[in-house]
Amino acid sequence: MISALALALTLMPPAAAGHHDQAMDHYKAGRHAEAFVEFHAAYAAMTDARGDRDDREQVLATMRGMLLVEHQQSGAVRPLCDLQALLQAHVAALRAAHPETPALPEIANGEQRLAEVAGQLAASPPDACQPAPPTPPEAPSGIVPEAPPGPPPPVVTAAPAPTSPSPDGAPARRLRIAGGVTLGVSGALLGVMAYGIADARRHAAAARKTDREVVGDITPDQHAALVEDLDRSRARRSLAIATGCAAAGTAAVAVALLLVARKRPRAAHGRVSVAPWWLSSGTGVTLRVFLP
Repeated sequence: MISALALALTLMPPAAAGHHDQAMDHYKAGRHAEAFVEFHAAYAAMTDARGDRDDREQVLATMRGMLLVEHQQSGAVRPLCDLQALLQAHVAALRAAHPETPALPEIANGEQRLAEVAGQLAASPPDACQPAPPTPPEAPSGIVPEAPPGPPPPVVTAAPAPTSPSPDGAPARRLRIAGGVTLGVSGALLGVMAYGIADARRHAAAARKTDREVVGDITPDQHAALVEDLDRSRARRSLAIATGCAAAGTAAVAVALLLVARKRPRAAHGRVSVAPWWLSSGTGVTLRVFLP
């Protein structure tokens, strides 16, 4: 019996994920200047323009929305200047990372955004973007996204109290039952993983659609929807990864239990015990083999 499991997912580097989480905390608390700084730090921490392409695109879309809302509310030119600098560096990094595909959709999208910013800056003086401030501009206020769903609880593998083997039981049958139950748990976890992948893709697609539909200034409602979809997409990917890893572990345990029950039913008699256990965060099975 062979079990295969593949996860086609991306996950932010730990440093970038830490900054992203802090940015969301600041954003929900209304500290938008601090949130923008942390979003920018998360983007800068993802130095692999090729491997981190999707996450870099999502964080850049968030910063773009914040700068456009700031420009719309204040009428200042500086947010557009900062957005232009961000987009120029982003497109240049994509071109360097993908020299074989100059027509990459992300490159084309970045060039389109640059053209939009250039059109908005056309009415400003030529030196409107000089000199650049030493720190990013203050982010807009008044928009608080919905709190993102928390990550799934970790799989607890604490061992229960020791149990003594049953000399007159049926170890092989117990092993088969335990293996079947564990295999069912693995299947359920795979279902949750599939849901997480599908929902993550749905929210990511909605965020990309919102980003494509924005021409010129972005409205507060559009920006709130963009931030919410991006954060929900990342939360669902984390859920899929956690449940996928748990499914792989439970599937391995189930296969081991079924193989032991099938190959050595007699030898296991009197020397194998199986004890299920339950905790507040999950359930499992303890397998004990007593060697002579």
